Amino acid sequence: MNKIVVGILPNSEECTYESYYDDYNKFIALYPKRIYECGAIPFGILMNDGNVDYVALEMCDAFLIPGGKRVNRYVYETIYYALKHNKPLLGICLGSQAIAIFSAINERLDKDKEYATDEVISIYQSLKSEYDGTLLSKLPDGNMHNLVDITRDNVRNHIHDIEIDENSILYSIVNSKKLSVVSLHNYDYKYVGKGFKVTAYSSDGVKEAIEYDNKDYFIVGVHFHPEIMEDNRFFERLIEEARKRK
Repeated sequence: MNKIVVGILPNSEECTYESYYDDYNKFIALYPKRIYECGAIPFGILMNDGNVDYVALEMCDAFLIPGGKRVNRYVYETIYYALKHNKPLLGICLGSQAIAIFSAINERLDKDKEYATDEVISIYQSLKSEYDGTLLSKLPDGNMHNLVDITRDNVRNHIHDIEIDENSILYSIVNSKKLSVVSLHNYDYKYVGKGFKVTAYSSDGVKEAIEYDNKDYFIVGVHFHPEIMEDNRFFERLIEEARKRK
């Protein structure tokens, strides 16, 4: 197979028959659509009782962590796998928050040791107790990043600008210090561990992007939603990075 396979992790939302066609799930359906548009194959990774099948991960050339409301343990396991095997990974919204949380975990990992999932999660639980139960910060109500009335029809009315670090992968994707984006989140990164860096901010000081600070890797998270803005540059770059490593 010559095409790149992009593994998309499950979204943590509960999807009932009644909610299947609501706006939220229409947004979620945009992820595989963008991957298809960029010439790759979206591969949905399903979990067995919340456990990762490493054979499924091995089948993927790159990974996409979508938005949602809860970071499950298999998300950290997949980020760890991507970092260990130098497979490109893009996190969007909650996916970027997962990368930020993992950055704190990674700070405490011995780089020469192979860790089991339970060991990684144990470090996360210790960190949570040190940071008052969470490694994320709640944003104030009514913020520009998650307006309650947002739908597919009015999403472009909620655009805001972010400032991007010129010395970043993000800058190399958009080739600009400023980008107009749409966000849909209630939390910000509270802590970013060594080896990772924040590469974009909004005007209210919210961190808009995070990446692994090693140009030999592509581990990038964005708080905003390029799939909603029909901005395929992020997906094209993910696929390009995977092709380099094929």
